[in-house]
Amino acid sequence: MKKLSILLFFLPLTVLAQEQDFQLWSKLDLGYKLNDKFSVDLSEGFRLRENASLPIKTFTNVSLNYRYFKQLRLAGGYRFIQVFDLAQEVNLRHRYYIDVVLKEKKKRWRVSYRARFQQQEGVNHSEGYHRSKLSTSYNVRKTPLAPSASIEGFYDFKNKTVDKIRCTLGVSHPLSKQLEADIYYRIQNEMNVNAPNTFYILGFGLSYSL
Repeated sequence: MKKLSILLFFLPLTVLAQEQDFQLWSKLDLGYKLNDKFSVDLSEGFRLRENASLPIKTFTNVSLNYRYFKQLRLAGGYRFIQVFDLAQEVNLRHRYYIDVVLKEKKKRWRVSYRARFQQQEGVNHSEGYHRSKLSTSYNVRKTPLAPSASIEGFYDFKNKTVDKIRCTLGVSHPLSKQLEADIYYRIQNEMNVNAPNTFYILGFGLSYSL
């Protein structure tokens, strides 16, 4: 009976320590091909939290991509981020990153692996991550639809542990030769941290290639 009382005492604390939230993410991408090797991407993102009722983040991202050969792409980028707390106070972040992307295509299947090394800085804020992302997509026969799935892990250099996992299902559809739309559903789980959070995310994106 005593053990049961102790368990019932700590159970609410455990529930309170684990936050679940629905979020809405959106992004606009603009890509420009400089030549056969180099391209530039510019994107704007906007995200909502608290059941999609409050802004959590906006960002502007620019990257330079280099196609080393057909299966290998290298990239470097910078992201300017505005983070909103619950009181809607704004904190600024600056992110720098390097990507190494391997791609392979077999008939209608595409498989890719991206390794990202990023550093993010702000007032009283500094974090570095190695992000590993494995993705696959399939072009449905006789349609322009391309369903996709991916899983991504975040390795925290400071704490030397994986503290976040993202699992995503989505689908893309070209609206024209240059414009493509995509929609996805993502579950993001935190781990190896105090009060881990789980976020359920619905995302939309538009990509335009010049």
